[in-house]
Amino acid sequence: MRIEIIKSSDKINEILKKGTKINSRSFVLFYLPAEAEVLQFAAIAGKKTFKRAVDRNFVKRRIRHLVRDLMGGRTSEIKHCNLRILVLAKHTFATLKFSRLVEEFKNVARFHGTSSK
Repeated sequence: MRIEIIKSSDKINEILKKGTKINSRSFVLFYLPAEAEVLQFAAIAGKKTFKRAVDRNFVKRRIRHLVRDLMGGRTSEIKHCNLRILVLAKHTFATLKFSRLVEEFKNVARFHGTSSK
């Protein structure tokens, strides 16, 4: 399965407007079905939420790692891979341990019927 990062602001705006929104303690997840058999995702760490560029880059790296591990790896946790996903980080995202973020992401995916378990 291929994984692509969404860089176009038009595609990001489309996901924000038309996508299904799921709120969590540390992030907001938006998703839409993709046309092709590919996983597309974008990570957003806002300037108002994370003032320093170092913090925004750290949060985006964590989001990319989280999505790639859980959705694109060989032992994929998610059975539907043809999705366009946008993860919008909240302020608490940077302070949580990564293992806690993984559990939160799995719980959100399981609750909304996209999990394989």
